[in-house]
Amino acid sequence: MLYIIGGAPRVGKTIIAQEFLERANVPFLSLDLLKMSLVKGVPQVGIDPMDPSAEVAEQMWPVVRGLSVTVLENEREHLIEGDAILPPHSQELANEFPGKVRACFLGFENANPSERLSAIRHHPGPEDWLSQFGDHEVLSMIDEMIEYSRQLREDAEARGIPYFEDLGDFGALKERVLHYLETGQA
Repeated sequence: MLYIIGGAPRVGKTIIAQEFLERANVPFLSLDLLKMSLVKGVPQVGIDPMDPSAEVAEQMWPVVRGLSVTVLENEREHLIEGDAILPPHSQELANEFPGKVRACFLGFENANPSERLSAIRHHPGPEDWLSQFGDHEVLSMIDEMIEYSRQLREDAEARGIPYFEDLGDFGALKERVLHYLETGQA
């Protein structure tokens, strides 16, 4: 089974993936690590990590697809997580490998930007890339993340893929996503 957690930046995908590793012993790959490996190791690919997530996802799709197909063909359990995968990508894999892909997407379409900024500043993530930017710049990025969340929700819903909205209680979000990954029940 290939598990996919896609979604907006800073919604908690990596934390949830780590918890799934601990609970189900399913290894995961952060697409952020893959993205930065391509940026640093193969600059001619032309990926700019500051480009919109959807653009980066399209640029990375051939590599992510190849990785995903390899996992599925080798019948291994693995989870990939990051903002660089889109609902059409996960549906393409699910169509090619019926019953072998369990994907979901996370976002915060209804977030208050100021509250989100406060949460980011008070709870920085590991390797928090947003710490290098001022509040005004981060607020602008949060607006983009909110729009990306809306797009993800619409794309996921159109394909029947679960979308989980962060309603301000990360513990509850984490448990809903983990329940889905473990059982297939959204």
